[in-house]
Amino acid sequence: MIYKHLTYITLTFSLLINSSFINATPNTSVFVDAGGEIGQALLVQHSDACYAIVPTHVVSNSAFITISGTGINPTFGDALLPTDLGYDLSVMPIEGEISLNCGPLLSTIDRNLKSRLQKQAVSLINIVNPDGSVSRIRSIITDQTFTKLIVKPLSANEALMKGMSGSYVTSIDNKPLGILLSVDASTGEGSVIRIDRALETINPYFQSIGKSTESLMPTTELIATNNLAESVSKWTLHAIDKQHRVHNLLATDESIAPWIAKKNGSKIQLVFNLRNEQSQPISQITFSNKGLEGNKSLARQIEILIDSTGGGHWKSIKAITMPKNGSTVTASFSPKLAQKVMLQIYDNWGDRHSVALGRVHISGESL
Repeated sequence: MIYKHLTYITLTFSLLINSSFINATPNTSVFVDAGGEIGQALLVQHSDACYAIVPTHVVSNSAFITISGTGINPTFGDALLPTDLGYDLSVMPIEGEISLNCGPLLSTIDRNLKSRLQKQAVSLINIVNPDGSVSRIRSIITDQTFTKLIVKPLSANEALMKGMSGSYVTSIDNKPLGILLSVDASTGEGSVIRIDRALETINPYFQSIGKSTESLMPTTELIATNNLAESVSKWTLHAIDKQHRVHNLLATDESIAPWIAKKNGSKIQLVFNLRNEQSQPISQITFSNKGLEGNKSLARQIEILIDSTGGGHWKSIKAITMPKNGSTVTASFSPKLAQKVMLQIYDNWGDRHSVALGRVHISGESL
């Protein structure tokens, strides 16, 4: 099958030049979609968890925040509620595939700016576009204080604008300088909080927590004890809103909404981690689509693939067609050893904008 890759270009980001696709590991800078606002964030690791440092004004009024990384097929993630720490900086825990390639360890970020600022006045503003490409604007540091730097693009053809708040600002040799917080439309200059001040500002948040105990996943009692699927570790579409998150696929509470996501032209893939993160026999996957009766977003054709070792080697084992009436469907097959299960959705029942699925239950028997 030939897949069509559709690149979305917004007016804001079509104005940027020097844009290219990169496959960055780890994801240091990411694109943030907070509904009514878009922006950028810096990802950092702390205590085996992933967090985003983001301007408060970008996320403060949003109930549902998603992030995406860089590359031709950027990875996705969802954010938990942000914590406002002052200086227009907030921290958000991150879940999803993007957290597996999170940014640098918080403790390893270089805070020594003194010599860096003395040697050069040129900086790079790194912007992640919605399609995963990265734009870099060369800028000059026109002023600096104990807390902030003022930057301005070197070229008259480049401009700082809405959607760039949160951009990671570095030196020419990619050393951290700060985070872009705001733009003065009258002068074309941007205000950057210095990286040393930014890290001092957010430090109390990380001192007060160990590893984040929050989760977007349904609580244990809402996941069937005999469901071998423990979590959804990868998805390639963002949910339409907070009530229709991908993690709802594993909930048993019928009052929880189904998964409904926005189409974006990419392959539609869902990856489930099995319990205890070890290979185990599976022989049946049940799809319950209650609440999606007659809904044209309902997934139609689904291919089931397994990864027996967790190494990313996928084998197709079954393909099914979901009935339009939203009833429960079970795909049965001879027992197969699996550590992860992928569902690849090829189409739905006619909706051009979204795709949906109710619940997924994986079970098995001895080989």
